[in-house]
Amino acid sequence: MKKLTLLSLLICVMLARSGYGQWTRVTGPTGDVMYLTAYGPGILAQTTTGFFHSTDLGLTWTETNSAFADSLLGMFPSDTANYLVNNFLGQLPPLPDTLKSMQTASLDLSSLNSMLTSLLIQYPETYLDSIALSLDTGKTAIKVADLLSRLALYAAGIDTQQILAQFELAQAWISTNGGAEWVSVQKVMSTLEVRSTAYDDQYAFAATNMGVFRAALNDGEWAQVNSGLADTNVYALAVMGNALFAGTPGGVYISTNEGTTWTSVNNGLTKTDVRALAVYGTSIFAGTHGGGVFVSGNKGGIWRAVNTGLTSMNVNALVVSGQNIHAGTTGGGLWMRPISEMLTAIRPPATPTTFLLAQNYPNPFNPTTKIEYGIASIGFVSLKVYDLLGRTVATLVSEVRKPGRYEVRFDGSRLPSGVYFYKLQAGNLINVKKLTLMK
Repeated sequence: MKKLTLLSLLICVMLARSGYGQWTRVTGPTGDVMYLTAYGPGILAQTTTGFFHSTDLGLTWTETNSAFADSLLGMFPSDTANYLVNNFLGQLPPLPDTLKSMQTASLDLSSLNSMLTSLLIQYPETYLDSIALSLDTGKTAIKVADLLSRLALYAAGIDTQQILAQFELAQAWISTNGGAEWVSVQKVMSTLEVRSTAYDDQYAFAATNMGVFRAALNDGEWAQVNSGLADTNVYALAVMGNALFAGTPGGVYISTNEGTTWTSVNNGLTKTDVRALAVYGTSIFAGTHGGGVFVSGNKGGIWRAVNTGLTSMNVNALVVSGQNIHAGTTGGGLWMRPISEMLTAIRPPATPTTFLLAQNYPNPFNPTTKIEYGIASIGFVSLKVYDLLGRTVATLVSEVRKPGRYEVRFDGSRLPSGVYFYKLQAGNLINVKKLTLMK
């Protein structure tokens, strides 16, 4: 009997390693899961019944604030979920230490964030300090910069229930010139809906109901970049190295030139209504309405369904946390599955044909991150990390290496939070990318 039990366990392990594992329903978040974001061991989930938080990679959950339910848009900021303000990326302080103080803060951050992002895309000349919010067409006004500053600290006791109610009724008014002129929030939101944001080393991107918008991180103005994008109703964006992906009801599109042109990549995607995207290393996952979850290991060249055990095929959100991926669904709640189960059959070749430096993952990170690089010929390889002043803060590789794909770990525990750069050099070939340490 003991031998039979051991044999059964061995078979289970072999099946899991061979990709025959399955999705597991997560206990905790209730209702339809509309949005997920992860940072370190923490995950935030927004559902139609409330706002939930996990500090152990999604194993256990706590309801945080039911006032966040049914927001106008599932996109709220956290300490590592970047949000766009005045054409640059801002950050909120770490969320877990202040969760309790959110119990009395009832402003719908999703609505406020999407409204501000929409406003700043439509009117790129607007400055945050000049935006005012009014519930009585300008007779009295709240300075949005002050409101965001207080909310960013999640201070307890802020009376925002009235503002939330006005957002829901679309009766709030916005001014972009300090109160001289006013426009209704309803007009701003109905013109442009911002569903997702992403960024790389040079640009910030926004997915909207009018396609993809792009702005230079430093001082660029927003512009539509939809050439080749047959479906401009974009729900999700994801960055993998030099590739930008967009998820639409018409499938997945890829751009390798910062969104300037797009190409459809739907081979094997049996359901093309894509609502969510998530990247893990060199693999990308797509969450669809009607088809569940798909994965591709060659930048969308071929997709494969990975739905064993998943009872709801309407996926609204995907997030990678540690070695697992979570899927938020309509009608089925939240699900989790080890990523290794789904990548066995799609691993890329070990030896690249070109020199490459991938974006570190995770990014932002605290305190460690992984950097993947590849070289096409034998030679001396240097991989170093620099601060903004150009000083070397870490040497990760400094030796002769054979052609192949490599991965190194960078530990920033002794460094202050901030933006750093890492440079790969092999012979005359050089590539530089940016990483963000956030403690």
